[in-house]
Amino acid sequence: MKAQILSCDGKSNGSMELPKFFGEKAREDMVVKVFLANPERQPYGSNPRAGMEHSAHGIFKHRRRAWKGSYGIGIARTPSTVMSRKGTRFTRRGAFAANARGGRESHPPKTFKAWGGEINRKEVAVALMSAMILNNSMDVLKKNYPKTDFSGLSFPVIIEDKVVEIKKINEMKKAMAGALGKAADLLKKNIILVSEKKIAKGIGFDVKKSSELNIRDLVVSGKPGRFMIFTESSMKALGAK
Repeated sequence: MKAQILSCDGKSNGSMELPKFFGEKAREDMVVKVFLANPERQPYGSNPRAGMEHSAHGIFKHRRRAWKGSYGIGIARTPSTVMSRKGTRFTRRGAFAANARGGRESHPPKTFKAWGGEINRKEVAVALMSAMILNNSMDVLKKNYPKTDFSGLSFPVIIEDKVVEIKKINEMKKAMAGALGKAADLLKKNIILVSEKKIAKGIGFDVKKSSELNIRDLVVSGKPGRFMIFTESSMKALGAK
């Protein structure tokens, strides 16, 4: 299975053999499964010692006829801190416990909670390949970009490496617009360029290496159909991988 390579002026600059997975069946269910198992949500939680920095813990003796005891005098057995005392009588204030003012939280969020699930490596690989197949499907792309004219483009879109070697961002954008032709309006949208060479910031869309691609780069909000542009070297790297 071959695909043409586009030059900066939108003309064909030869062709290349595509990786074998482009000819396989896409598993959209696997894409959704891996996407949901890798949430973007960052783990969070309170300080484990929050609300517990009091001397009240253990100050209350829970037995009768004991110094600082609480039995038999009609007061709660909540851990308390002593405010003042006179003889064997104390003015106390509840502390430390969850039902006391300024005390700890009953069940606070914990940083070690695992928000994602466990996924096998083979499932991740199938999800990544399926996402790239769906992202280069004309039917899927038309649903995500209904106003874009894809006539004249063959998928996957592969552009020559000379484009990313251009140093000036404006010149690079013009070259890519010339390669995309009628679909040049996509350069202002949320698309991704897969390139083995790093590009300066300010180009207007995401640039990723083939080795750094993950499911969140390929699938936006859990739905495939993100427009992708591959450089010639990145497609070769995907085939080797």
